[in-house]
Amino acid sequence: MMDLLELVQNTIRAYRLLEPGEAVIVGFSGGVDSAVLLTALEKLGYPVHAVHVEHGIRGEESLRDASFSENFCRERSIPFTLLRCDAPAVAKAQKLSLEDAARQERYRLLGETAASEQKKIAVAHHLDDQAETVLMHLLRGSGLAGLGGMYPQSGNIIRPLLDTPRDAIIRYAEEQQIPYCTDSSNDDLAFTRNRLRQTVMPHLIAFRPDACERIADCARILRAWQTHEDVMTASLFDQIAAVSGNKVILPCLPMDPPMIYALSKKAIETLRRDTKDITGAHFRAIAALWSNTSGSETALPGGVRVRRSFQSIEFFYEAPARAYSYS
Repeated sequence: MMDLLELVQNTIRAYRLLEPGEAVIVGFSGGVDSAVLLTALEKLGYPVHAVHVEHGIRGEESLRDASFSENFCRERSIPFTLLRCDAPAVAKAQKLSLEDAARQERYRLLGETAASEQKKIAVAHHLDDQAETVLMHLLRGSGLAGLGGMYPQSGNIIRPLLDTPRDAIIRYAEEQQIPYCTDSSNDDLAFTRNRLRQTVMPHLIAFRPDACERIADCARILRAWQTHEDVMTASLFDQIAAVSGNKVILPCLPMDPPMIYALSKKAIETLRRDTKDITGAHFRAIAALWSNTSGSETALPGGVRVRRSFQSIEFFYEAPARAYSYS
């Protein structure tokens, strides 16, 4: 069996995540996954800068994790930066779940640091996380993009552990005596991923021990198909779409629902960069507008409205108000 360092290095090489000796920022929570990622990258010869984001959520436990992370890096002479945000305030202001607000703020702060240093950001998503992500997207009614799960690289974010099972991560931490802290919120069943991880995944693994690996394999295949579809969709979109400011107009040409979904996804991404919270039901509602009369309209999450106007479909976007409060 391949050891963890080999798995990580193979993933880096297969997806060209880093050049040999390239410096990288590591999102470092202090948990076992990020502790192993930080240690592995350093041992493989990649200069690392650990960045810990304290979200203002878990009180003393959160401050403990920040202190642990700083000491972990000081003892190993690893450059360390502590950043803080007020995720509860952001969640309230933007009507987000606490989980989504924390994720949004974490990536914003990591992104700002990476931009200032012109480096990539390594995060500790692993193979089991990938399987959970695919299942969550399946339950949302996602298409190819969602069922492809997380990409090894998304923009300047890289995932060197994406082909590494979590049991290999735990085993490596034990063998190398790598200390780490535990986040009690990982046991909170109010979070969707925690419920899936604790109530669904054990049954799948009991039914088939390699369930996570097989789900991840399926995701790899679907990502390849998604890449092919993206090329075709982008070509057609460039030919027929009219883009102006906060509006995208698509002509109601005769086409099958899958192509309607793909073009609609491209239109939404053109306006607001992602299709977060847009489900299969929303895309079916958009497809229904293709055959409706002028004036029909549907509202989508995230400030997008879609309207049938004579022989076209118009997508409008109004950015939600942003209000931040930092500690």
